[in-house]
Amino acid sequence: MWAMCSLARLLVLAFASVANLASLAAQDEKAPNSATTGKVYEWQSKEGLRYQYYLPKSYEEGAAITLTFVLHGSNLDRRWGFANHKAGSFRAQDLVVCPDGTTSNGNGGFNSLQSRKDLERLHALHEELKAAFNVRATLLYGHSQGSFFSFLYAGAYPEDVQGVVGQASGV
Repeated sequence: MWAMCSLARLLVLAFASVANLASLAAQDEKAPNSATTGKVYEWQSKEGLRYQYYLPKSYEEGAAITLTFVLHGSNLDRRWGFANHKAGSFRAQDLVVCPDGTTSNGNGGFNSLQSRKDLERLHALHEELKAAFNVRATLLYGHSQGSFFSFLYAGAYPEDVQGVVGQASGV
């Protein structure tokens, strides 16, 4: 009996893992200025920084909106953001943008390093989004290495950032 319960739990976990992987599949690609609201899309900046983004269902073109960046930890990618923070629930009224880290690790993951080039790559994306939307404020949420980078970015561009939250940053 115990073996049957363990097997059933294992099967439930396996199905849940497959469902989670399916949700990480590539999203529809659509430029932010042509997006339908209430859906996650994928796009890239002019210089090639890939990101996923979500516009709330209530968004009306031209209306002021808060931009929230979700910056992932070491060796992950843009998919981490919505895999861990459900679109439409996390910062439900914001334009939520989950970019890849600014430097490839060479193995499919990304990091945001503490170089001027890394800061400038995120800032270029930030400027593109401000040109496409009426951004009233920008918030940064960083996890692990993304947390360190969030604080670095806010320090480099204090006039462009109105709030920062760092999670699992270590010391």
